[in-house]
Amino acid sequence: HVRSRRQRQMCIRDSLQTVPAFHWRQVFAQTLSIDLENRSAELAVFWEFVVPQINLNGWKLRLSIDDEQRKRKDLKTVSIFACSGHLMLSLEDIDFWWPRGLGDSTLYSLRIELLDPQGNVAAEHVQTIGIRTLELVKTEITTEEEPGEFVFVVNGQKVFIKGTNHVPLDALHGRDNRHLDTLLSMTADLNCNMLRIWGGGVYETDTFYDRCDELGIMVWHDFMFGCALYPQTDDFLEQAREEAEVVVKRLRHHACMALWSGNNENDVAHDWFPLHSKLNPNDDRISREILPEVLRRLDPLRSYLPSSPYVSQKVFERGKKTSEIPEDHLWGPRDDFKGPFYQNSPAHFVSEIGYHGAPCLESLKQMIEPEHLWPFENDGEIDPQWRAKAIASFPDESLHDGRIRLMANQVSILFDVIPDQLEPFIQASQISQAEAMKFFIERFRMGKWRRTGILWWNIRDGWPLISDAVVDYYNRPKLAYSYIKQVQQDLCVMVDEAENERHKVIAVNDTLNDATIDVAIGVIGQADTLLKLTLTVPANGRAQVGEIPASPVCALYLLNWQTNGSTGRNHYLAGPRPFNLEQYTQWVSQLELEAKPPAFVSP
Repeated sequence: HVRSRRQRQMCIRDSLQTVPAFHWRQVFAQTLSIDLENRSAELAVFWEFVVPQINLNGWKLRLSIDDEQRKRKDLKTVSIFACSGHLMLSLEDIDFWWPRGLGDSTLYSLRIELLDPQGNVAAEHVQTIGIRTLELVKTEITTEEEPGEFVFVVNGQKVFIKGTNHVPLDALHGRDNRHLDTLLSMTADLNCNMLRIWGGGVYETDTFYDRCDELGIMVWHDFMFGCALYPQTDDFLEQAREEAEVVVKRLRHHACMALWSGNNENDVAHDWFPLHSKLNPNDDRISREILPEVLRRLDPLRSYLPSSPYVSQKVFERGKKTSEIPEDHLWGPRDDFKGPFYQNSPAHFVSEIGYHGAPCLESLKQMIEPEHLWPFENDGEIDPQWRAKAIASFPDESLHDGRIRLMANQVSILFDVIPDQLEPFIQASQISQAEAMKFFIERFRMGKWRRTGILWWNIRDGWPLISDAVVDYYNRPKLAYSYIKQVQQDLCVMVDEAENERHKVIAVNDTLNDATIDVAIGVIGQADTLLKLTLTVPANGRAQVGEIPASPVCALYLLNWQTNGSTGRNHYLAGPRPFNLEQYTQWVSQLELEAKPPAFVSP
């Protein structure tokens, strides 16, 4: 963003690119409508090519489509009279692209050929597409009077979002590709159906989006503007427009692309700067004028969110109350994960939420020298190497010292003590993080459809850090990885918080088929069964299984279920706090966690 137009022109002159005399300038296919029952769809194909002559008499376009078995189906051959235009295609007997959990992520190769008057292929373009409709249905505000909405709809079906935030794969981007397969394998293993590419990061490689297409992982894509108030000068706006045009043209054909978001937290950033707190975020020309105009021309059917979180004009006029924003980032005091800040949020959708957890001992030893490993604080001063791994910008910068103390405080909330040895501290912090992340996901899932999705922060660090990530830079998962995998199963049974000494038990089914399940709930270390029954959970819905008593003492409830030969397992941490770390550790050893991640490769 800092280069002047002249500097950019000089950079262009420093390179040389050759192109064939006959070539495609752009090709773009969009699904206009689908008919699930009859397996048919209507597509629009936009095209533009370059040829060395003016006369196009006798020239034609031929379109065909290949399925995943490379069986070609000819669609249409037409005469052309200009170097750009569009065609309407009717497709029959096709399979649709679905996100994970709802069906197969079927892909086709759309082939468009430019034929000269003799029938020879002068230029050919092949583009991988998925046939689906996908939109975000949202309102400008959510209040008691106007309950509002924020939900993704794919092929006419509401989709509950279970996903995560994605940050750059490596601080040195030349090494990104070595991490890509591991990152996306983890994402699929956790049953995430969406990745949010955060606006403080980078636009990823083509391979990244190709793999998301194949895996059925939808992409919420911020434009790369984040946490700031950007210049509104004509020159800067023109640079923003040019960047957006390049990015949109490159990515718009991907089936995985679910949403463009104008930026990350720029709307709410107005309140971080006293001189700008009274300014209206809706006056930002980049997110309200430049980007929508680019999308209207180049990607008109894709949903667009001006900012995340989005402060609409209606919300601004009512005093910028964050309690009225349909989609939010829930950071707040970052205290007790069951505190009122998290429990009372009325947001339909949360696109950032997280909790700190220390990396394992092996990873800490790789990022911190032995003499600095423990303790993390001496005489009120955070150790400089712990500080560096808490994202300090330079050695003496103490702005983020609170991140380490925050992690210790979160441990003390759950266990009423901060361990005085490194290994128990690591263990306690990972347990605290795992229970918190599990609670956040379950809270939103049990509220389906009043709540419609959660994108937790975040899946993996791009540098050795002590952070909210559930997998560290060395690809070693924290305990939260296993807990998240359990509660992101398409079919899941969960325990709600107690009311009047009773817990409601809720089952959620994110598939498109009814599921009959056998449920059994007990207490670890006890033979008694709290609840046992069989019920049917409706397709893409939820059901109350029953109720179980609240525990007067610290306990761990075990939830088991079976359906169609498959089994599921979850747990609930019951009883009053604080818990005993040693006892909890014994419970974890008996959980028989099946959510062991694949054998990931360390960078």
